[in-house]
Amino acid sequence: MAEEDDGLIAGVKRKLIETKQRWAGEGRLLTGQTAAPGAQRLPPGQREVQNWPVLDLGAKPDVRLDRWHLRVDGLIEQPLVWDW
Repeated sequence: MAEEDDGLIAGVKRKLIETKQRWAGEGRLLTGQTAAPGAQRLPPGQREVQNWPVLDLGAKPDVRLDRWHLRVDGLIEQPLVWDW
């Protein structure tokens, strides 16, 4: 039974790898505009993009820089607070 499981697992892994390689060749699930061909060598399945997606909810808070701060505390030796 263990040998059958090993064969099944190996088959599933092989199918997943083949699917991922096919998707990479098709450029599937990639976003952005493609850079000029040959501009830079990248790993298989990756491509350089000239833009970057901006992901937000459309609402940008009005944050006064004189009131902005970042506090780092908790289980650390030296709590810190940074202002703008």
